[in-house]
Amino acid sequence: MKSSHSMRHKRIDEDKFKILSDMCRVICDRVGNANGLNLAGWDGKGEPEFTEDVIRFNGVIDDSGMLAHETFEIMRTRSGGHGCKTGFKPYNEAVVLCLAAACDIVGDEFKFTSADGDDVILGAKEAYAKMRCAMRKEQRATA
Repeated sequence: MKSSHSMRHKRIDEDKFKILSDMCRVICDRVGNANGLNLAGWDGKGEPEFTEDVIRFNGVIDDSGMLAHETFEIMRTRSGGHGCKTGFKPYNEAVVLCLAAACDIVGDEFKFTSADGDDVILGAKEAYAKMRCAMRKEQRATA
């Protein structure tokens, strides 16, 4: 198992990308809070980016350098295929959940695969659906 994930998409509509960017921010906050995981910017330092044009994060570079690997990135204006190897670092969970969110929000124009097999994709999509359900329940409870 390599923990390598690939994605393929066309330019993403501005409105859909804003929803996706906001959702990935929520996913990263929830995953981080649940697991005590800190995420960082592309270089393992600074803050993750969730803007109108880019979603970009990595694990945190600690003293051992072991919590960061390759940068996860989705760019709204980028077309084609690219990937992210996480090396099973703790931020892998946030990566696959953001990929599942992209499939849901962007639709058929966004595809992702995993070198770790279809079970990773199905598991990510199930976990994302459960997270969305929990978020809706929380919204109703506070309304």
